[in-house]
Amino acid sequence: MPKLGVEPIRRAALVKATITEIGESGALGMVAIPVERVGAIVKSRFSQINFHREVAATWLNFYVLAQVSDEAQRLLRAYQVRLRSKLSYSLRPLVGDRAEEVADRIAALIDGIYLKHTLGHDGPIANMRWHK
Repeated sequence: MPKLGVEPIRRAALVKATITEIGESGALGMVAIPVERVGAIVKSRFSQINFHREVAATWLNFYVLAQVSDEAQRLLRAYQVRLRSKLSYSLRPLVGDRAEEVADRIAALIDGIYLKHTLGHDGPIANMRWHK
């Protein structure tokens, strides 16, 4: 397929992956205990489908595209703001004024695990267990 035909397909895949990711965390309203909300947010980012090579590669490409495309940058920013907001809200009862700082660190760790996985260093995510 010529390069001109690949770009719209790649862009559509990026948008679909982003919308899916943002939409997956919609059931959080049912989790009332702050520590469980944080766990649910993080766990939703680590569903097995997100670690399929194609999905992880799509997210990596999306981050690169956001460096040169205003549209992709706005979409990435919306994803980041939403994640930070959800984490900060859930962390505030646990860590008080440090909620935004802790949320930023958790978000960075999430990105780091995806990057590590995408580069072929699968590491501990396969063995990660979630506890209440």
